[in-house]
Amino acid sequence: MLNASMKNLAVKLLLELLRTYSPTFNEDKAVKLLYDYAHKLDYDNVEIDSVGNLVAKIGRGSCRILLISHIDTVEGYIQPGFDGYRFYGRGAVDAKGPLAAMLIATSLARRYIDFDKTSVHVIAAVGEEGPSHGAKHLIDIGVKYDSVIVGEPTNLVNVVIGCRGNCRVVIECQGSGGHSSSPWLYESACENLIKSWIRIKSLFNGVTASEFSTALLKMMCGSNTNTIPRHGVAVVSIRIPIGKSSTDIKSMLRNIELEKGCNIRIEECTEPVKVSVNNLSVRALNRALIGLGLKPKVAIKLGTSDMNILYGRVTTDIAEWGPGRSELSHSNH
Repeated sequence: MLNASMKNLAVKLLLELLRTYSPTFNEDKAVKLLYDYAHKLDYDNVEIDSVGNLVAKIGRGSCRILLISHIDTVEGYIQPGFDGYRFYGRGAVDAKGPLAAMLIATSLARRYIDFDKTSVHVIAAVGEEGPSHGAKHLIDIGVKYDSVIVGEPTNLVNVVIGCRGNCRVVIECQGSGGHSSSPWLYESACENLIKSWIRIKSLFNGVTASEFSTALLKMMCGSNTNTIPRHGVAVVSIRIPIGKSSTDIKSMLRNIELEKGCNIRIEECTEPVKVSVNNLSVRALNRALIGLGLKPKVAIKLGTSDMNILYGRVTTDIAEWGPGRSELSHSNH
């Protein structure tokens, strides 16, 4: 359990993190803040790597454990606060809360772990809400770990053993232009873009973790002039359930009959991931939660995380867990 001094430090750390706005590609100030706190918490080695990840290490043993969460957030600053029970602010849930918990917990682990046999690394990764360049850098430099826990909000009792994948898809439409007084004479890029989106949505319309689902992220078309739109573009996210792959999405998209002047391209895909409930990371999290008097449940996450990126490349023993209500991620609450 935390003593009063460590509780105060934990609250102060998270509040300062929440006040330090860090959307993707603008994480430096928050990373520097964590760098200073890692030194205060007496980590053996603290550094900021070439892509901006904070890497804090304790121990020198051959058994290597990684606790990784992300320091970046989606855009939109929310005034931080703490009412004595709940934290508020952009990133409180996704994922500065889990990250702060990992940094504090690893420091406290000195009294329980033989660091001559074990080394624990805490990484605050950049870019998870974007291209995941922080996690991909770990793959590029070839690091390996015996066990990895990814810090994401899982409503405290859920231990995530799988995440859906994701394809980022762009729909682009070209129209003829023309005067708005006689729209029946022309092809509107805007109208055809909307129709194309509706067809994609009807194809990927699931509402559970075992189904494909899709979300419209951005749509741009038209102008303020009395002109039939000549160009339109939309960005769409299609989530891939466990057991399916980006190949299935490509095949399904090929069979869609788009409106005149429209085309689809897939920008990037991340494949889904699922691990065994018997892997060491999952079992360790379950035991820890039971020790706290909680009833852990294994879960499949609707979203995608750095777990998808790291599995099979940095480790095969991985799970995802963290404090925070996952349904509040990316929201205004």
